[in-house]
Amino acid sequence: MDFGVVIVCSEKDFGFAKGCLASVKYFMPEVEVCLLIDGNPDTKKLEEYYQVKILKKENIKNDFLRNNSFGFGITKMIAFWESPFEQFLVLDADICVWGDLRFAADFNNYDMIIDQPQYSYDSHGINTWFLDTTRLSSLDKDFKPEAYSNNYFCTGVFFTKKNVFPLEWYESLYEFSKSEPNVFKFGEMGMLNYMIFKSSEQGRLKFKNQHIQYICPDFDKAETANLFPFKENKPIIKEALAIHYNGNRKPYLANDLSYHQPLTFFRALYYKQVHPELTGEEIKKIMAREDFPYARLTLRQKVYNNTPQPLKLIYKKIKGLFS
Repeated sequence: MDFGVVIVCSEKDFGFAKGCLASVKYFMPEVEVCLLIDGNPDTKKLEEYYQVKILKKENIKNDFLRNNSFGFGITKMIAFWESPFEQFLVLDADICVWGDLRFAADFNNYDMIIDQPQYSYDSHGINTWFLDTTRLSSLDKDFKPEAYSNNYFCTGVFFTKKNVFPLEWYESLYEFSKSEPNVFKFGEMGMLNYMIFKSSEQGRLKFKNQHIQYICPDFDKAETANLFPFKENKPIIKEALAIHYNGNRKPYLANDLSYHQPLTFFRALYYKQVHPELTGEEIKKIMAREDFPYARLTLRQKVYNNTPQPLKLIYKKIKGLFS
């Protein structure tokens, strides 16, 4: 089987991507990996040790994708047409693989395997998290968003085949989303759900929902710790899943909302493998520096939340003068 893993990242979350990569190679050592990167971080050591493939703006073949599809919520879409693998698993950078996920890769029967959501979405939920259903009807009056209330999923992890969608269709949806912003919610999430379900309706794609993703903000920190434990500093696998640290559970060291030990373990393992000359304390300092953009945002939010309301109003007025 021509199968690989594509990890999507930016320079901001490149530190998380290193841990994601180390977790993939820990549980699936023989599987090839490609990093699809928005930006130009130094990947030389990483490429040498893990033999990974790199996709960056400079080596994207298609002009439209190279010029238009880098940035939050759209970088991932490049993988559908430029992945070096015919069949592959896509992972966000803030994911820790916990076990061998290939059990779900049923490419003999399906073109895509997507996560099975733990709850269904009513019309309000669909409009909040995925699609503005009223405005989407101006593009596609025949699509019935509520028909997929049990299928909508967070697009941090999924299995797919290359070229499951016509590139021209993505180009047209991209242009539509520019003229009608926020019809598709949260980066590529709304658009990709729509593309999967519409393609299924048209008989061009077969998909399956399967439980492959654990979305950290949906669960209590203690519950998460119980499900993903360690014994003698080794991961104990109760169930193979992709642990997704999205929302306010970003896995940086100072985030006390998050049980981030799984990805922290693999971030440290990355440095132990790729830079064996580093001590444990040096590795912690490097990871703390990588975490700085996230830790700074969290600190800023905490300060704002604890600010008296009158001062918040003054702040908004001052900010408005410079916006």
